[in-house]
Amino acid sequence: MPAYLDRGSKIIPTKMIRNCTQYLAVAILFLIGIIALNGFEKSDAKGRPKPYDGGMATVEIKSKMTPGHQNRTTVKILPEVNSYGQSSGIALAELKTPFAANGSKTNGRMHILLMAGYRTGSTFTAELFNQHDNFFYVFEPGRLLTKCMTMSKLPESVFPAKHVEMLDKMFQCRFDNMDCYFNEISLMSTKGRRREIRSAVNDELCPMNRTGNSIQACTPLTPNLLGELCRGRKHVAIKSIRVRHINEAIHLIRDENINAKVVHVIRDPRGRMTSWLEMKKGVKAKYGSDDVDRSALDTTNAYCRKWLESYIIGRSMSSTYFKDRYLFVRYEDMAERPFETAEKLYRDLGLDMPGNVREWLAENTSGRKPDGGRYGTSRNSRKQAQKWRLQLSLGAVRAVENLTACRSMMATLGYLAAQGEDALNAKNLSLVDKVPEFHPENFYNDWRYVEKG
Repeated sequence: MPAYLDRGSKIIPTKMIRNCTQYLAVAILFLIGIIALNGFEKSDAKGRPKPYDGGMATVEIKSKMTPGHQNRTTVKILPEVNSYGQSSGIALAELKTPFAANGSKTNGRMHILLMAGYRTGSTFTAELFNQHDNFFYVFEPGRLLTKCMTMSKLPESVFPAKHVEMLDKMFQCRFDNMDCYFNEISLMSTKGRRREIRSAVNDELCPMNRTGNSIQACTPLTPNLLGELCRGRKHVAIKSIRVRHINEAIHLIRDENINAKVVHVIRDPRGRMTSWLEMKKGVKAKYGSDDVDRSALDTTNAYCRKWLESYIIGRSMSSTYFKDRYLFVRYEDMAERPFETAEKLYRDLGLDMPGNVREWLAENTSGRKPDGGRYGTSRNSRKQAQKWRLQLSLGAVRAVENLTACRSMMATLGYLAAQGEDALNAKNLSLVDKVPEFHPENFYNDWRYVEKG
């Protein structure tokens, strides 16, 4: 007879107990397997966590320029697919993570990243902060980082991460583990050092020569000395043409220890093309369509695409995810209305524009001072903003306007197409209109990725 187990009024066969125990063990093992599989899906082949794609968005653009400057643009926001083939699946409207209060951990200290493209007038705009005595200003630290990475034989793909790490530390006045950076600055003349970090050149640090080309004229910089100089100023501003997309700056904007504000400098791609051709092909009275080769068109189209994407993301997220930490300024507005535009930028940043910045604007935008050259900031700014209309042939202008990304960027930012040779050469006809009102829903037309099932 089978053995029985007596539990009060219930008698349970021992065989049944063994079966139940086996089923329970199988169920537990199945549950453990599911948990392990879920963990595996979130890690790579070596068990390390898979990288978070940051919820980054890209943009697919369609645009049509109609006669009479009526611009119609359709822009599709596309979710980024990470290196593991997974879509972030995050819509811009869903990115409403609670944001740290303004200056919650920065004690009123402002961190400004001037994000610009190559040959977009960013050095001129950055002087608004370099000339301000309350700012610790750093000029293009990524330039020296590029040189250091090249000497260290690090791959170019690592640069964006290393660059953001560098900016992060500089905003916090930390300059440790930057031996190569300091070695490069130590080889600079007083003039070069002043250009890189104006605060590092003064009577105390450079008693022999504050403006000349002597390398030994100044006290050598160290991480501690530069950190003290940085902390001695109320705010920090860094200008960079090497932050190639606003997605690269999201950490700096969102980190409550930094809370960086991005000032996005945008330039008419036709004006940028002229400046680019001067640098690459030499100065000419007129650039024709033959001068606008594939290299020129590729770099211009990439500029338009990335800068339009950054503008759309910045404007779409400014009231939620970025919490009003994205500002933009058109180079043409700075050049043609320098005082009005500078005052508005300062107001938007919550700052007062000091008198010495006004004086600098007056001296460097009127054309009274000698031209500062290719990298200078002293010139007739109004004349400079319109120079492309005299130097580009209509064929060269059309080559830029017909680029898909540039056509869309121009329509979105208020840059008007030239309606023929007469319009191109008419000095009394502006090809820069007001920036159209921005409505995120106008750029939210379609998604490439659609959840199935």
